Amino acid sequence: MTNVMEQFEKMTEADIAKFVTEKRELIQSARFGTGSTDVKAQRAAKRDIARALTALRMRAAK
Repeated sequence: MTNVMEQFEKMTEADIAKFVTEKRELIQSARFGTGSTDVKAQRAAKRDIARALTALRMRAAK
């Protein structure tokens, strides 16, 4: 997990926002039938979103 957080620290806020948007679209497409039915990928995407939003909040708190 530390490695993932380090990646977010190197990204700009715009890049993180774009990353979150892409992951949310992936989850939405999977949920409403146009995507895959891979539950593990959906779970991983949710965790990635949470990590990205945490990184953004950590920046705001500094």
